[in-house]
Amino acid sequence: MKKLLCSVFLGCSCLGLVNAQTTKDTSLQISGSADIYYRYDLAQSKTTIPLQDALGTKQNSIDFGMLDLRIKKDFGKASVFSELAFGARAASTIDNNGSSPLSYYLQNLYFSYQIDKKLSASAGIMYRYDMFEKLTASDNFSYLASNAFLESRKIPTRSVGVKANYAFSDRVSLSLGLFNSIDATSLNSADAVASNPNYGLSDVVAQLFVNPIKDLNLSAAIWKEGQSNKGTHENLQVHYHVAKGLKLGLDFNNYTGNDSTTQVANAFNNFTSVALYAQKSITKVFSLGARIEHEQTQQNIVTKSFVKENYNIITLTGKEKLGGISLKEEIKYDMTDNSNLNTPYLDNNGAATNKDIQFVLAAIFSF
Repeated sequence: MKKLLCSVFLGCSCLGLVNAQTTKDTSLQISGSADIYYRYDLAQSKTTIPLQDALGTKQNSIDFGMLDLRIKKDFGKASVFSELAFGARAASTIDNNGSSPLSYYLQNLYFSYQIDKKLSASAGIMYRYDMFEKLTASDNFSYLASNAFLESRKIPTRSVGVKANYAFSDRVSLSLGLFNSIDATSLNSADAVASNPNYGLSDVVAQLFVNPIKDLNLSAAIWKEGQSNKGTHENLQVHYHVAKGLKLGLDFNNYTGNDSTTQVANAFNNFTSVALYAQKSITKVFSLGARIEHEQTQQNIVTKSFVKENYNIITLTGKEKLGGISLKEEIKYDMTDNSNLNTPYLDNNGAATNKDIQFVLAAIFSF
């Protein structure tokens, strides 16, 4: 009798397993990407890692860029979204969970609820506003990040908070958020996501999205910090998909704040940047892209007098799309002002230099 019951139970278990495998749960979505790269920095000593581009750490060698894992689960009108990143792109000493190349970076972990057709709300760890460039290599045409993206990571662009999105129509929507302020005096701590208890839920963010005509998307965002230096971030984006495979873009960023000496030690500075993007599909497989940047920074030195510096950067990228794999060849030419006191580059002898050329070969796999 026991053998019969065991046989029946085992058979039911096998049928249940087969049924579970053949029935796909469409409410659970798993996706991600991974990338590797080779980079040679012409203005970099062999004993010093790149100082400007914190998304990579190796010189004249092959390195693993980042593994990005995204999981989304729907529960009717509610959903939960989690995104983890591992690797050099995530393990910057700026806005991270650690400085080891094997560190993880919790990009997103939030819950959302669709209140009605037009209104939704989210709560958890998320980016305060939608930026032009993303941390994940698969989400950008250029492999190396722009200066504006690197500057933004100095003042972490994601934190714990709540956000509401309202769609006025198919062409106009508005996002409003309230987030925990991050302690600007400890950005290089083990966990930059942690809020400063002295300021609490006090950062206010708004972003307006407008689609005035077909293939033209505009957005404007403002972020007011609630901490003592009360910094203000402003962002304007233009995405225009021109006919015949040509895409144009503009990303304007501005940050102003009253930086203390302690905050200066954490690389705070006021900055204004404009980046122009152009991408053209040559064939179904091959595309070319260019990014032109101009950035002005005002570094608050110990004497509290702002020093103005300028950067002009050109990035050229070739991309081959082969199914789930993208290959990229890239040259980034940085023309830093000769008057810049805080040049981020060192030559082969370890001396400061004002110009830099980086060459990158990268492979990105998306799944």
